[in-house]
Amino acid sequence: MRPKIVIAVLLAGVVGVAIIFFLKPAANHPQPAVTPAAQPAATLPKPTAAAVPQLPPNTNATVVVTPSQPKKPVPSSTDEAVDEEAAKIQEQVDRLVDLSSNDDDASLQAILKELTNPNKVIRHEAIEATIQFGGHTAVPVLQDLAARTADPDEKKELLEAAEFLALPTLSEARAQNSNAQITQPPVPSPAPDQP
Repeated sequence: MRPKIVIAVLLAGVVGVAIIFFLKPAANHPQPAVTPAAQPAATLPKPTAAAVPQLPPNTNATVVVTPSQPKKPVPSSTDEAVDEEAAKIQEQVDRLVDLSSNDDDASLQAILKELTNPNKVIRHEAIEATIQFGGHTAVPVLQDLAARTADPDEKKELLEAAEFLALPTLSEARAQNSNAQITQPPVPSPAPDQP
């Protein structure tokens, strides 16, 4: 993946975890509401500044606990941007797959154009589509791009694709084989030994 995409995904994850972390304690620990019922005010202990008010042990107090709904994380704009970017990438990949099944020069040119796309995933898929399209036409383009790229993995992938496409097709191999058999003189068989 590209570093920008990785950073955006990691940032979205950190924001999501931070939201959950800060909202979770409030949602999981509701404070009970204590209301004294039928308890005269004179029997309750008087609070002091240093003491926390406590109920006497034998009271008729009603404890009301209101269940709180867990807070759902609010989708951030970075999540939406990552999803939108992923959808665009998938659309481009699907387009390249469709183009690789065609057999016209315009489709090959559209595939070769994507070899210089800024997105590494799309460039990889364009190399795969070029291989699927086949033909020797793309070999010089792949070799030229391999000479200009700085990424060693991508350079290797481009050169391997160029080497594969430079191989003769099955029909070319058969034609070469039949031409070789026609141009070679027959090999004489050794004469049998006579007694």
